Amino acid sequence: MPRIQDESNGIQWDQYPDRGCEAAPRCLSCPLERCRYDDPAAYQRLRTGDVEAKALTLQGMRPSEIAAHQGVRERTVFRRLARLRRYEERRTP
Repeated sequence: MPRIQDESNGIQWDQYPDRGCEAAPRCLSCPLERCRYDDPAAYQRLRTGDVEAKALTLQGMRPSEIAAHQGVRERTVFRRLARLRRYEERRTP
């Protein structure tokens, strides 16, 4: 793994494994705007399909298509996306 140096404060990382989490296989490809590790309690309140609904939205799918893909009603997709918006808007102190 290449050496990464942060020029702003001189920190060097010889190895920085990007292992991702349940939301995405890699941190840099994660659909969430806030990392799940920033507020684990808030992330725990999310449902399984919430993150997938966001990822499918970012891929350009409409709510009706996401609903068919996930086997739920379109209203459920809107609830999932709203729950994710609340999670991402929540600020940690």
